[in-house]
Amino acid sequence: QAAAQTLSLETLVACQEAIEGVYWRHREWPDANLRAKPSLAEVLPRTALQARVLDTLRLSVALEDLWNRPITADQLQAEMDRMAADSRDPARLGELFAALNNDPVLIAECLARPALVSRLARNWYASDQRFHGDLHAQAAASLEGVSNDRALDSLGGQYIEIDIARDSDPAAAPGGADWDTEVTRLAAIFDVAPGRLPVNQPSSLQEGADSFYAVTVLSQTAEHLVVATVSWQKTPFDRWWQDESVNHSATAPGVAGAFRLPDLPAAPASADFWLPTQSLPERTDGTVIWTGSEMIVWGGGDVTSDGSKWNTGSRYNPATDTWTTMTTQNAPLERGLHTAIWTGSEMIVWGGCGPFDQDFCALNDGGRYNPAADVWTDVSDIGAPSTRLRHTAVWTGSEMFIWGGCAYSTSGTICHLRNDAKRYDPAADAWNSVSSTGALPAAGSRKGVWTGDEVVIWNGAGFGGGRYDPANDSWTPMSSANEPPVNNSFSIVWTGQEMIAWGGCLGNCATGADGENVGARYDPDLDTWTATSVAGAPAPRYLHTAVWTGSEMIVWGGVSSEQSLADTGGRYDPASDTWTGATSTVNAPSGRARHHAVWTGDEMIVWGRFTTDASGGRYDPASNSWTATNANNPQRVLAGHAAAWTGSEMLVWGSIGLLGPANTGDRYNPAIDVWTPMNSSHGLGTRSDFASVWTGSELIIWGGSVGGNLAGNGARYSATADTWTPISAVDAPSARSLHSAVWTGSEMVIWGGQEFNGLTASGARYDPSTDDWAAISQVNAPAARRLHSAVWADGTMVIWGGVAGALGENTGGRYDLAGDSWSATSMTNAPAGRYYHSATWTGDEMIVFGGRSGPINSATYLNSGSRYDPAGDVWTATSAVAAPSPRALHTAVWTGSELVIWGGCSGFICSVVMDTGGRYDPAGDGWTATSLAGAPAARESHSAIWTGDSMIVWGGLTDAGTGITGGVYYLQACGGGFDLNCDGAVDVLDITLVASRWDCALGDACFGDRFDLNGDDAITVADVMIVTAAWGTN
Repeated sequence: QAAAQTLSLETLVACQEAIEGVYWRHREWPDANLRAKPSLAEVLPRTALQARVLDTLRLSVALEDLWNRPITADQLQAEMDRMAADSRDPARLGELFAALNNDPVLIAECLARPALVSRLARNWYASDQRFHGDLHAQAAASLEGVSNDRALDSLGGQYIEIDIARDSDPAAAPGGADWDTEVTRLAAIFDVAPGRLPVNQPSSLQEGADSFYAVTVLSQTAEHLVVATVSWQKTPFDRWWQDESVNHSATAPGVAGAFRLPDLPAAPASADFWLPTQSLPERTDGTVIWTGSEMIVWGGGDVTSDGSKWNTGSRYNPATDTWTTMTTQNAPLERGLHTAIWTGSEMIVWGGCGPFDQDFCALNDGGRYNPAADVWTDVSDIGAPSTRLRHTAVWTGSEMFIWGGCAYSTSGTICHLRNDAKRYDPAADAWNSVSSTGALPAAGSRKGVWTGDEVVIWNGAGFGGGRYDPANDSWTPMSSANEPPVNNSFSIVWTGQEMIAWGGCLGNCATGADGENVGARYDPDLDTWTATSVAGAPAPRYLHTAVWTGSEMIVWGGVSSEQSLADTGGRYDPASDTWTGATSTVNAPSGRARHHAVWTGDEMIVWGRFTTDASGGRYDPASNSWTATNANNPQRVLAGHAAAWTGSEMLVWGSIGLLGPANTGDRYNPAIDVWTPMNSSHGLGTRSDFASVWTGSELIIWGGSVGGNLAGNGARYSATADTWTPISAVDAPSARSLHSAVWTGSEMVIWGGQEFNGLTASGARYDPSTDDWAAISQVNAPAARRLHSAVWADGTMVIWGGVAGALGENTGGRYDLAGDSWSATSMTNAPAGRYYHSATWTGDEMIVFGGRSGPINSATYLNSGSRYDPAGDVWTATSAVAAPSPRALHTAVWTGSELVIWGGCSGFICSVVMDTGGRYDPAGDGWTATSLAGAPAARESHSAIWTGDSMIVWGGLTDAGTGITGGVYYLQACGGGFDLNCDGAVDVLDITLVASRWDCALGDACFGDRFDLNGDDAITVADVMIVTAAWGTN
């Protein structure tokens, strides 16, 4: 191992400056801006850079001081590898590497470390009882004994009521949420079917990343669902860390280890395809396997219904605490109650209950997934076993052994048992028969292990067991003498010499049989069972998990004998037949059953449970301590958020969810595929239906709906400094929501929306340089309205459409900033009235597309569009040939030559969400469909931004609920052989990329084929001269 290397503070600050320089060079500076783009030093002085470096150093120390998890060289290398493998902008990542001289030590310490330590500290803080225990106790005490739903507003927490409406008015409940989404989430909280939500019954205390909360359904009719939520907000990380950071030294890290420069993926060589952004699954009855470096979660769903299963998955890397979305291309059909095994290079998925009604859901197909290549390959169905689910699958070292299981009859009540077996050879993609002579009888519960020579299957007490020898294709029965008295929902592990069965029920757990805390060890060489000690054993339980560490069995979770979900466990040493101690409950995951557990070599990872819950924990037996796995946050930015592209990051802020409007935000960096929370010290409170603009240096948020009230305040967020500045309230416009905002180059112009007493046609101009407001004229302004569109058109703000007297206006107005005057938009050839449409400025024209008109429960959805020239006040219809299907609440971005429409919804109450779109070329007045391959889940109310070469889609409302997912859509290939950073031009940046790898030869860590322009296996002056000669080409 290489000696520890320590970088000086001066070196770290210089590296930080180089990184920020890349980001600032690409910072989007709107063409309309009157002021020249300032230098990096003006917006981020060296003192701020040094403070950022010192903060990273203190966070690194805090990880060891507070959580006993020091950062290792392996973690930093894993983070670098993850950045390279998952980058959605390899060219930009190449620039960052080049700015750090392609030095893997500098990249590890200056690029990987800040991202890694921030992610780990924020995640572990969010669920640490030491910091939130008092608040939890306060919330639990307040909620204890509350049975009257109306008492929630007197418990001392933040109280909000949400009216989720199926209503004739498209904005009847500003700030409301999607019906199906919220019903699904409520059903999971109350652990009932979506159609059986209890009314006037407070839930148990729930925990999110930002709060503790409880919910109550106040009323439910066919048209309205009224939900009350009371929440107790945790101290935000930034505020906590401001006080805590002084307790940890800013020691420069000295990490022992040799770092390797990761290979960068090639820039996109083709166009019209999608790649996912980071996400993790929320599901039940999926499968989980450990690969040696990652935990793979795949499939799952409710087997009792149609259409609620998945064929998606994610890979969790504990070294970086990140999830990577798996490809769905050529993936098997969606399914639950299937099996998955790990071969050493592939995960093989097989069988299960597929995307059909329970009566006919059993499958007999599968797929092989290679995580290194992120590729699926079909499993042959020639000679495959009959259809089944709940079967056993064991990897023998060369074959997958399938045995047992069941399939439902057409009555849907009985799952008929199977007792046949087959062996699948992935090398030959072929199924081989298994002798039935002496085979086990069919049984409802069965589990199996591989001993190195035999497959051992045990059905539970009274149902027998057997050992299958694949070399001789023969079965040998297992002794039943002294077998443990359990036969349902037990656990088994293989120690290398013995199989240990423990816990479970004797009889049907679901119909009242008690859980047990007994077990036994089976020695296949002697064919004997030996009871495990009960002294010090964990409490009785079933549906728990067990893992083998190499010296101990760790049991955790499950349903206790009191029918409550356990968050306890124990460690058993078979060498001494002793239980060595209970697992800590401090920071343990919430109690759960039907979850999964894997052993990584150092930790046990627990994940999921029998609800669509995406939480988990990592247990370190050496320190008897827990830390949380990175998890989806119910208050993460979801639907109805603001979104802006800075040139390097996508900013998203605010959302609508179960707890009402949120006031959190995140920054997505596609170059390193990382989400970073925005500073939460903004003073805005929670809100929805606000307006936002991007100025080139700041995201401005103003107005919106706050519970049952309206907001008349705002704040400005600096993406470079990660700081908020409040907006003056002097001469500010009246409080409102559902208004519009545009950026003129020097001012934000607010107009229209919903005031307390109705719609308004008023507006105001805000100058962030002076923090001053000025009202704008209302003379000849358009009729008061909400849900309209607004674009800035080189000196003119164009307002059009929305909801006023009609549920879908086709009128509008042009506001001349210089003259503070209005003129109406032409009605000649104007498109049909609409709201929830898109309006996009191309530089010459505003293009309107889609939307809907009329009441929400009988709305007409549109796929018509029109181009408006404000200079000539002329409308020109867009072609309807091959246009996307009718839709509303979609997104639209302008690429510089095309308008890209994606997503949205149609149907009764906008219930049909879409994953389709179209690309409109105004020059040829023609449409081309967007690719479906790898597209994100269908959704509406999401966001989309254009980065310069790709469109990033995020959030929204999906069929499965809130979309904590997204995707990157690549419309075009890289700009040419010498356009190495894919910015559409060959320039000094491309020359710098080649020069930064000078003297790198084939086999060197810094070598890359795409920089070896003359193909001589070395990067030299000749390559620099080649790209220099191409300077100025496009």
